[in-house]
Amino acid sequence: MSVPRAMTETTADQLLARLNQRAAALRVGGAMLEQARDAAFAAEGPGWAPLAESTVRQRGSAHPILQRSGSYRRSFVASYDDSSVVLASDDWRVAILNDGAGSTPARPLEIPAGTVQAAARAIARRLLTGEG
Repeated sequence: MSVPRAMTETTADQLLARLNQRAAALRVGGAMLEQARDAAFAAEGPGWAPLAESTVRQRGSAHPILQRSGSYRRSFVASYDDSSVVLASDDWRVAILNDGAGSTPARPLEIPAGTVQAAARAIARRLLTGEG
């Protein structure tokens, strides 16, 4: 049994449209996670340990924590493929700052569950309705 060419082209076009819609939805979720990253750095955690007095003397200020040039914050980038979106960093400081080491206290980047849920809802809404 052969499928008429017009039907095959229509089906291919529909599939391509769905894939584009999925990619757009995941981009929206990624953008939301990057906004949450920026908010976490702006709020200094919340709950990050304050800088050591020696660091404050060296820098001349106690704030902002974990932000001298901004490269560490910018290293957390949202990426996506056809089925997921991930906020991750390949910066060597992540393991040290997330868990703490030696005299460096843990200052993990934590995205609130509500933000992750909102990103998931935005992705789902975009996939179901094409909006949002």
